[in-house]
Amino acid sequence: DDQGHKLLLGSINRSVDMSAIVQGGDSNATVKDMVVQELDSNNTLLYTWKAWEHYSITDANEASPYVNLTASTVDYLHANSLTFDTDTSFLLSCRHFDEITKIDRRTGDLIWRLGGKNNQFTFTNDTLRFSHPHTIRTMENGNILIFDNGNLHNPALTSVVEYNLNELNKTATLVRRIYHKPLIFVNHGGGEQILPNGNLLVYWGEESPSLTEYNPDGSVSFEMDFSSHSFSNRIAKSSWKQKVFLTNTDTINYGMWDGYTVSPYLLSLHNNTDSILKITS
Repeated sequence: DDQGHKLLLGSINRSVDMSAIVQGGDSNATVKDMVVQELDSNNTLLYTWKAWEHYSITDANEASPYVNLTASTVDYLHANSLTFDTDTSFLLSCRHFDEITKIDRRTGDLIWRLGGKNNQFTFTNDTLRFSHPHTIRTMENGNILIFDNGNLHNPALTSVVEYNLNELNKTATLVRRIYHKPLIFVNHGGGEQILPNGNLLVYWGEESPSLTEYNPDGSVSFEMDFSSHSFSNRIAKSSWKQKVFLTNTDTINYGMWDGYTVSPYLLSLHNNTDSILKITS
């Protein structure tokens, strides 16, 4: 955040007597659980937030093919993304709850729950909502972005959805839902990044294309695919500047080229290394 604090999302296995929770449950089940830790700018641990102290295992969506509360290993929550929301709260994406939770950083209390069995919001113009979400983001205008994997949608399709939340009246208004063209279903992973120029970068997990950058009007600015040889669970775009050499300008704009006239431009270059730098083009 602005103070240099960091949030860490970690997993932990617990032994739980699931027979006391659900019929047919394993008496010595391994439950996959989650913790959140906040560290200050000096990497001092401020607190550890434990999911099982605030959630119930039966909050899970048992319609999910990944949730079996009678199995020997139970992945009931599968939290997969978190972000600072305000100076006093953070947001947590709970895939197997179909839920985004707002959590108080001071007390650990749940402030509100969006989606899933314990949904507290009225979705004013969105009957689809979101399913098995990933990568929750907050926007400068206060809206939230969710990578909606869409596992339990019919048909199963993936999109990025933006909501405007009225936290007082508990309403969630759909601002936009972005589907790839052609349509894509991302079984797991994937996410989005808000870029400084207002564009939106979406990465599509193991699917093709690997990433798409959208202009604010929804048109495609850039697309890349490396799905034939690799897969990245997280992709981010950032400004990069090499340190080997410096030039007197980063961009040369010739305007609209007529296809014939060659306009010269003097580009000075300074080599920062002790080696000869060969200019190839």
